[in-house]
This record gives sequence, C-alpha cells and structure tokens, in this order.
Amino acid sequence: MASGMSCLREMAGDVLTQTENLHRQAGALRKWSKSLLKRTSKTVGTGETNSLELLSQDEEQELLSELREHRHELEMKNDELRWVKEELEVSLEQYFDLYDLAPVGYFILSKKGLILKANLTVATQLGVKKEALVKQPIASFILCDEQDIYSQQYRQFLTTGKGAPRVTELKMLRAGAAPFWARLETTVAQGVDGEPIFRVVMTDISDGKRVEEELRESKEKYRMVADFTFDWEFWLGPDDSIIYCSPSCEKITGHSVAEFEYDPALLRRIVHPEDLAIFDQHRHGVKSLKIHEEIEFRIIHTDGSIRWISHVCRPVFNAGGQCLGTRGSNRDITEHKDMEAEVLKIRNLEALGGLASGIAHDFNNLIQELLGNISLAKRYSPESSEAFQFLEKAENAYAQAAKLTNKLIAFSTVGRPRRVELQRSKSIRDAVTPKLSGSDAIASGKTAIKKDSAGNGPRILIMDDEAAVTEVATKYLSLYGYRVDSAASGDAAVAAYQEACEADAPYAAVILDLMIPGGMGGKEVFSILKATDPEVKAIVSSGYADDPAMIDFAAHGFVEVLVKPYQLNDMKKVLDRLV
Repeated sequence: MASGMSCLREMAGDVLTQTENLHRQAGALRKWSKSLLKRTSKTVGTGETNSLELLSQDEEQELLSELREHRHELEMKNDELRWVKEELEVSLEQYFDLYDLAPVGYFILSKKGLILKANLTVATQLGVKKEALVKQPIASFILCDEQDIYSQQYRQFLTTGKGAPRVTELKMLRAGAAPFWARLETTVAQGVDGEPIFRVVMTDISDGKRVEEELRESKEKYRMVADFTFDWEFWLGPDDSIIYCSPSCEKITGHSVAEFEYDPALLRRIVHPEDLAIFDQHRHGVKSLKIHEEIEFRIIHTDGSIRWISHVCRPVFNAGGQCLGTRGSNRDITEHKDMEAEVLKIRNLEALGGLASGIAHDFNNLIQELLGNISLAKRYSPESSEAFQFLEKAENAYAQAAKLTNKLIAFSTVGRPRRVELQRSKSIRDAVTPKLSGSDAIASGKTAIKKDSAGNGPRILIMDDEAAVTEVATKYLSLYGYRVDSAASGDAAVAAYQEACEADAPYAAVILDLMIPGGMGGKEVFSILKATDPEVKAIVSSGYADDPAMIDFAAHGFVEVLVKPYQLNDMKKVLDRLV
C-alpha cells in the first residue's frame, strides 16, 4: 500500500509539473501578443484607426509570419494540454485502483480524530458508505472496551509528533455484522494548513486471529493431555536438550521439570547403575534412527527408593524429513513388578504346596493303613496284655504323625478356609443320632453278632484307591458283623451300588474317598448315587480337611465325615449310628 501511494504521488507530481510548464508558456504567449499590439500602435500613430491596412507590406508580412509561428506553438501547446488531460484521467483511474480499491483500508484523521478521507475498502470493512465516513470520529467505529487503547496511542502521537509508524490491534465495529479484528498502522504527517494529520492503514486480521485462537486452543489441549497424563512424557532435541518434559516426572522420580530442563544429563544419572548398559544401548539405537522395542529399567528416586520404569521412545521428523529429536514416554511399573514378584512367589508356594499335598496324601494313606493294622492287632490282643499297651502307644504316636501331615495339607491350601473340629454336645448328638429303645439296642447288638456269624449283617461299600486302606477296614468291620465291599475307582463304586439296588440288596451306607487320582472323586460319585437312590447314606472321607466338602459336609449332601487318618473304631462308631 505504501509503495502504491508513493507511485501515485510521483505520477501526480509529473502531471502538475507539465501543467505548470504549459501555464508558463501560455503566459509568455499572452505577453508577446500584447507587445505586438503596442508595437503596431506605435507604427500607425495615435489616430482613431488601428487597422492593419495602415501597415507597410513588409510590416504586414512580418506580423503574419510571427502570428503563424505563435499559432503553431499554440496548437502544439493545446495538443500537450490534451495529452496532459488524458494522462491526468489515467492517473485518476490508477489513483482509484491504487487507493479506493486497495486490499487494505486507508483513511486520514484530523487532529481531533475525525475521518477526513477514506477509501472504499475502509467503507466496506466498516459496513457504511464512503461518503458517510467523512467527519465521523474514528472512536465510533472502535469496540467500546478497546477505545482507550487507541485513544492512549493517539495522545502519544500528538505529544511526540512525528515518529515511526505505530501498530495497534483491536476490535472494530462493522454495521450489521459482528466486530472484527483490525490492525491499524498509523503515521503522523503535516496537513496543508500546518496542522498534524494521521494516515492510517487498516487491515482485517480476523482470519489470522482465528488461526491464532485455534492454535492457542490446540496448544492448550496438547498441554492438558501432556501435562496431566499419568505417564512421564518427554521430547529430547537432537542434542539431548529437554524440549518438553511433563510434570509427571516429579511424581515418578522426585525431580521437577525445571531440574530436568536445567540439567538434561539428569535423566541418565538417575538410572540404576546395573541398568545403565541397557539404557545407553537403547539410546544409541534410537539416535542412529533404529527403532527399538520397549525396555524396562530401574531408576533411583530422590527418596532413595528403587522404581521400575517402562520406557519407549522413537525419533521424530518434520515434514521435510529433518530429525527433530526423540519423543518418548516413561511409565512407573514398580507396582506391576512387585505384583509379578508376588505372583511368582505364590506360584512357587503353590508348587511346593502341591508337592507337600501329595506327600501328605500318601502319608495319610500309609498312616491309615498302619492305624488299621494296629486296631486289628489290638482286637486280637487282651487288654491286660503288655502287647496291647504297646499297641496303644503306637496308635497314639501315629495320631501325632497325623497332625504333622495335616499341617502339610494346611500349608498346601494357603488361603482356603480351614476346618475347625468341634466337640459334639449331647443335645446335638441326640438330634442327629436315631433314638433306640433299650430293648431295640439289645436286639440290634445280638442281631449284629448273629449276622456276623451268619454273614448277613449290614452291607457297607468303601471306595478308596488304596487297597491297603480298604483291606484293613473290611477286616475290622467284618469282626463286628458288617459285610463290606470295596471299590478302587468311582466307576466301580457306581456299578456296585447300582447292582446292589437292582438285586434289592442296597448298601446301608457308603464311605467315599474325596480324591481318586485319574477318576471320579467322592463328590462326583455321590451325585450319581443320589440320582439312583435319593435315600443313599454317604460318608465323605479324605485327608484334605480344609476342603469345603469336608468342612460343611451336610451342605454337600453327606451324612458324616471321616478325616484321614482316623481310627477304625471311630469309623465303626459312625456306622453304628447310621445303620
């Protein structure tokens, strides 16, 4: 705009110079004409007539020659004037193009801040007619909240006089539309009357302001995402300087953003000495533009604690392919690492527990077999004999051994509920034990003995995978009149029970081992027997005293429980109550 106005002023100056020259030449011609008339008058005297007829022929020829010459000059000057007029019209058109149709607004203010002149662009920007702008105060077109800004600058101009252009950005009013952002570049000059005037170039910068606002919002969103992220985000320059570091660094390391920005080497110094090699190798790979996978290393917090970090980074480039450094993220995975260690510990304990459980199971079966044989030996030994006393001591010793195996089982089932042994009160025992009259009890005892001799006592089914356990149990119960069948697997137990039901000779009770390796255990077998015979009386037996079916056997449908290793006499007492 400034260069256009300069060009316009230069063109106007040329036109004015040429016009002034023509005026001077025309004045000289008028002077010559007057001089000629005076000379003619002197020649012909002071008479009443001034007719050219009184001139001599030579004088007449001389005068005509001079008149022709000056006529030719006048015609030439007239042509020049027409050319000047045409040039002036062209200049005016160019002035219109350069001034009125300029892409920026241009107006002149008086000392009082009134608009003296304005181009069409200003009128378009303000939404009013060009003629309506003249003599209007510029303040009336400035947003009320920002009028003081321009007024202050205006007063400074009046005080300091001429100086460099001053630039102001403020909101202007547009008739019938929303205010717009404008950039006003003001210079002071002197008017024709000697008073200061102000030339103002006004540019609509609304689009630029909108882009600035969008950029500001974008930066704010980025800041919100980056600054308030859980992880420690960072951006290192090609020289490893800190371009950006999120505030999360302080939570993870104990060091502030300012510390990392002041000392970029701090990032490496806090790495645990044993993990520096991994860290340096990774950073070297990234700098050589080789993408590396996520790595994990330890850092030392300002409080002295060790923190585990999950680190990932990669080089970043601009649109031209130039490397701008490294963009990365650090996540505190200390809690995750602690959980991994705890899980590994639990797995090791579970493995050890499984081993202990297997050993305890085998020991329980072995003790059960030994206790069973001791019970049989006692059955054949007089109570007054010394052998009976030794057997009693051995039985007690095995009871202590059973406690050790139960401890192993308890260790193998860490976290599971434990079974608490409760002594049954007389009222509870009476509630769950069928009441017999005195005569019935006597008759039952006699019948059992008879049945023992006759081989027709209550039928009992024992399911256990250890043959030695079923063997001693069968032998012991047979001494008291029970007829005992045994099954080494769940399938065999189901088949035996169904066969007995079909033969109308059902079992009075079944003792089911809870765990059968490689087959159905007590709970699975019981569900099948229950479907066959809803009145089935099943006793659950196991060394796993902490199993839910052992703790709350009634809730699982069983009528009683036998915790291995148990004495055969205890088994007999349970059966006596049930059958």
